[in-house]
Amino acid sequence: MNVMILSVESLRADLLTSHNAPTLLKAAKTAAIYPHHRGTSAWTGAGIVSLLTGLSPFDHHVNSGKTPYAYKQPSPLNILKEKGWEVAGLQPFMNVGTFGNLGLDIQTDRDLTPWLSQHAQQKTPFLLWYHYLDTHLPYRQRDPKWQFDWRNALKSASPERLKKIEAVASYPNIPAKSFQFEAQDNKIITEMHAASVREFDAWFAKFWDFFTKSGLIDNTILILTADHGDEHGERGNVGHASTTKNGHLYEELIRLPLMIWTPQNKQSPLLEGETRNWTTHTDVMPFLFKQLELPPFNGWKTHKTIWLGLTTQSGFAENDLNDISRYRFAAFDGRWKLHAQQNTKGDWSSTLYDLQTDPGEKHDIATINRDVRNQLLETIKQRLKTANLTHVSTQPQTQNEFKSPQWLTPKDNTLFQYDDIADTCFRLQWSDVGASRYTLEFEAGTGALATNGNITVTDHKVEYCDIGYLYWKTFITPYRQVRLRIAPSGTTTWSKWLTLGIKEED
Repeated sequence: MNVMILSVESLRADLLTSHNAPTLLKAAKTAAIYPHHRGTSAWTGAGIVSLLTGLSPFDHHVNSGKTPYAYKQPSPLNILKEKGWEVAGLQPFMNVGTFGNLGLDIQTDRDLTPWLSQHAQQKTPFLLWYHYLDTHLPYRQRDPKWQFDWRNALKSASPERLKKIEAVASYPNIPAKSFQFEAQDNKIITEMHAASVREFDAWFAKFWDFFTKSGLIDNTILILTADHGDEHGERGNVGHASTTKNGHLYEELIRLPLMIWTPQNKQSPLLEGETRNWTTHTDVMPFLFKQLELPPFNGWKTHKTIWLGLTTQSGFAENDLNDISRYRFAAFDGRWKLHAQQNTKGDWSSTLYDLQTDPGEKHDIATINRDVRNQLLETIKQRLKTANLTHVSTQPQTQNEFKSPQWLTPKDNTLFQYDDIADTCFRLQWSDVGASRYTLEFEAGTGALATNGNITVTDHKVEYCDIGYLYWKTFITPYRQVRLRIAPSGTTTWSKWLTLGIKEED
């Protein structure tokens, strides 16, 4: 039995309407649909690793872009490999440290349909994870057929409003407070995102035609879901944790689609969550192991009665990718939902909502429902006692007499375009001054797109390989310029700034 997990970037459950996704909903008539499905986090890494391991973000250790799976046992995907399954992912962004140690064989030079065509004829079973990326910010469609003319829809809008909506159509990241999105913006932003979903539905139509005609439908379990949702201005921002740097666990980021197709000779899928009024990402891998007649993974927690979510505030965009301290938590018992966070002094703050009467989470009732608040907060506190979260020491190294590193490659003021790195690795290298750890500080973009941060490196070079064109065009080109400097960690002996330009693609 094969397995294909199709995750769709930033896909809110409420976007799957008959207008936006007619092909998908028609295909879903033969699937099991889970209308109350919930993710586990507000950014891709943590959510996807929960999906692929059956483990909560409290356990799997994926708390930033540089903290890979680190549970006390090999991942369920590694177990599948040991049992004879080929376990693969096809896209370049899967090479980031977040997805390390999962057991995925990343094949960045392969397109989906040719890969499936080849494996449909093989006897070795496979598990394939494929992530559809084009529904990510910016909400700008690649195919003119599906483009939404937001300018025409806002013909009488003020210049200030046009500027912030243009950012939604142009920027892959819109940090919080870059613009003040208001209630009147929600409709147009939702329409822009919906246009990207319609483009996805056209892609899915071709995929579904192949999937059914190739015979894979007869021997493959197909799972469709999302990594997380996106905010459309409900809290004053657009995007999710990695793009706003203000991640949260409100319903617009957590309520996701889940559809499962199983071959005709298998029973209708039953997830543990069907015994309560919600399912979540950590239900999926236990279901798959049961369908594949494999014993359960020892780390899975069964009979969960309270949904727990955890996100870092900035996801992939945390300023220090190796030292995370800004966590946000949520708990939901089927009716009441608590949001909570802890400050550096250890004090807790929280808000409480009744999702039966307030599904939009607009009216905090924590002060008049203290017993419910305290019970859910205590659940979070107890869970944290056994959590596997990332808190890496940033104390200075024992050696503190270092010269300033000198940049070796690339040269200052180099202008890069995609062809320069398409068939090779992009390398940053500096002189080795004897440090065991270096801090690479970066600044990129200007205005609303400006971002900065630092990365800890344990060598005097860093390489990025197999960068796909779509990733380059969507997530790198918009920044136009990047500045970097390097120093031994815990010191102030910085190199000179290295400035690199990024040529806009035609």
